[in-house]
Amino acid sequence: MAIRGRINIKAMAGTISEAVAKNQKVAGLARKRGILAVEDAKQIFADKVRNHPVSMEIEDGPSDDNLTNTLAGVDGNLFSFIGFNISDSPIDDLIEVLNSKIFLKGGRAGTKRFANGNVNFRFRVTIPGVKDLDKESSLAFPDGWRPGSWVDGIERGISGLPSFIYKAEGFKDSRSMVGLQAKTGYKKGGSPFIIRSEEYQPTDYMRVLLTEFAAKVIKGTF
Repeated sequence: MAIRGRINIKAMAGTISEAVAKNQKVAGLARKRGILAVEDAKQIFADKVRNHPVSMEIEDGPSDDNLTNTLAGVDGNLFSFIGFNISDSPIDDLIEVLNSKIFLKGGRAGTKRFANGNVNFRFRVTIPGVKDLDKESSLAFPDGWRPGSWVDGIERGISGLPSFIYKAEGFKDSRSMVGLQAKTGYKKGGSPFIIRSEEYQPTDYMRVLLTEFAAKVIKGTF
């Protein structure tokens, strides 16, 4: 989605008229400032993503506690349940995708002059929705065991908890080294073997973060 954000350039050019604001050189300077502002906003947003409880739990690897309470008291955590490879850095991958999809759009900027002499340059900023992340291979469930992105699954639900087994001592054939899905017949391709009734508990994540970020861009308060 593309939204319109605000960049106030009075500090850069002093009190200016709308005619001057439409000058190509001034507009070019404003765009450069806009690009820098968006890059700063992306860094602030990346920090916000990293400090979210879901991200922190995943970044801590397969042996940390389930601080988000998404596993209904079942042993393990989001890293081991989703089945990331022990060498994966899922949150780094997520932030890399977000950074590539948040940017200042091209085209002429709009301007608005205020009585105090300030002139706002208004640009459109592209910000992805969670569904846009489903198309990114780096955010897919490991080995494609579930369609869509794990980011969307965090909020909408993830199947498999009734068959999930966690063992701190580790499993030889586990991607995360500590978690597996129980199968009938002891075969990797067998049907899920149900060992409990508890289900994964969805929780807020990127939809809330992206909505809050978009609101700040619209208001020019990032």
